[in-house]
Amino acid sequence: LIVNALSAPPTESKVLLAKAISFTNKANSNPIFADKACSLWTEALQDKNLVEFAETMHALFASVLARVGRDREALIEYEKSLKLLEESGATSKSATKAEIDIRLGKGKCLQRLLLYDEARNTFIDASNRCGRNGFVGNSWESTSSSESLRRAALCSMRLGDLKSAINTLNRDEKYLDPETAGMLGGLCLLRESSSFGVSKNNEQSSKRALELLHFAIDKSYSPLFDWLYCTNEMKQQRGQTVLFTSLVDRQCDIFLLFADVNNSPFDDSDLIQLDDKILLHSLMTRTPFSKTNSKNFWPTGFVLPDDYNSFYENHIVGSSNNENGCVKWMLKDRAGYGSHGNRVASVGDIYDLFSSEDYNINPKDSILCQRIVDPPMTINGRKFSLRIYVVYFPPYKQNGIPAGIYLSSLGLVKFAFAVYDGKSAKFSSIGDQYMTNSGRGNGRSSDQRDLEYLRMTFERNSLDYDEMWEKIKCSVKTVMREFLELKNDQSNHSKATQGNYQPFGTLPKVLGFDFMIDAFQNPWLLEVNRFPGLEPRSNLDSDVKHAVIYDAWVAAAKRIGAPVVFGRGFCRPSISKDFSLEELSM
Repeated sequence: LIVNALSAPPTESKVLLAKAISFTNKANSNPIFADKACSLWTEALQDKNLVEFAETMHALFASVLARVGRDREALIEYEKSLKLLEESGATSKSATKAEIDIRLGKGKCLQRLLLYDEARNTFIDASNRCGRNGFVGNSWESTSSSESLRRAALCSMRLGDLKSAINTLNRDEKYLDPETAGMLGGLCLLRESSSFGVSKNNEQSSKRALELLHFAIDKSYSPLFDWLYCTNEMKQQRGQTVLFTSLVDRQCDIFLLFADVNNSPFDDSDLIQLDDKILLHSLMTRTPFSKTNSKNFWPTGFVLPDDYNSFYENHIVGSSNNENGCVKWMLKDRAGYGSHGNRVASVGDIYDLFSSEDYNINPKDSILCQRIVDPPMTINGRKFSLRIYVVYFPPYKQNGIPAGIYLSSLGLVKFAFAVYDGKSAKFSSIGDQYMTNSGRGNGRSSDQRDLEYLRMTFERNSLDYDEMWEKIKCSVKTVMREFLELKNDQSNHSKATQGNYQPFGTLPKVLGFDFMIDAFQNPWLLEVNRFPGLEPRSNLDSDVKHAVIYDAWVAAAKRIGAPVVFGRGFCRPSISKDFSLEELSM
């Protein structure tokens, strides 16, 4: 309909529609165009002459919002699009690819918002709508259904439900593509290596898992399946084994393939305790001992609305009008990336938001109200944050190997767009003073440097970088120690169920710890990213991320006693001549 409309003589409304589509296409490859695309779609959806295209416009608007991390808003637009589809009777007929794309988009938003159960159901609905009966293996229905089921299984794994993940993929057994086969093979290996997976048919199950992985290795680019297959085979082999040989002749960016493994379904599902900002705050304050250990690096915070009375008594009662207008707090949603879901607030703002008797909030939508680091250290007048990379290996209980925690000496310095003045006079642009994440999507916060730049800045100003770094190291150790203790407590107190399993202790997981430095060179932890965006955005951060990824896999090879021989095409970037990871004792 849109194509036909745009081919007709232009009108003011059609010009607006064409412009919105153009900026949407540009935003897909460069998020700097997203803000303009969003404003154009807002205008187009109010144009009465474009009502017949509303279903598609809501979906395209949602895709742009999701592209820049505005998932809650995107979810609303996807819901509007699906409602219009239902009202038109389209959902009672065979599904179109456009409808399935909308359902997949909705599921991905739910997934990023950590609403994994809802996301899983959405993906399964999308697969069901594809109506797999009689489809050719390479049809769009087959491809979309396979993707939907893989994503549903991934959500099950994020919830720690291995049994459900396997059952979901087994629904697709007749149409297994390489990615689905590899994922199912890995899940079956995980089941067989867990206590509840031991059965009379254990050998046969393991054989099937390896067959699925071998099929995936031949057809897929992912090094994940190669790794799972080789590490299992190495249990029976000795001598030197060249890892990832299947990637040698691949015409692709191999580092991107390894970066993508960080998003695999096989990471530790308990990492939700770090990724969810509310749960991370609870972790840092769960016991008096935890509070004491974290008070020097974890900012004062309150979970609202549950802790509103405490916030009121400590920070609203007795505060002056001047204090009420000062921006001292950051309100954070449970989930969000690129600083989306974060907004700065004054005491007065928080009082206005939560004091109304009519105010009601779902517990899963609670927010973290956290004290802003003030006064901050600035460089050339701008605030900055540090992205510190930590590599985590879950306990490898099958071999009696404890968890492995490594701190990388490589990282990124991320600058805010605007000069910091600490005032609220220009509140419309206040976020540009405070938000430092390069993934914000507006193209204004992509100024980054590496940690060597920060070291030189410290030295030029006669500041002690090594002392600051030791504080970061202690902070990381404290967080990971609390995490492992909580993980162990939950394991000891939980009842054995068919869903319990031990994650692979051989797969490296790269975490992103975000710190801000105050004016006294003390680092304060802002959040922990389970999926820290390892895809490069510039030459500088590409070099840093590549080195971290490479060293993470070197550590993985050492962890299982394999020779560090990865095959041609996977080597250390020039930015780091030496191994950049330091193992932290727990």
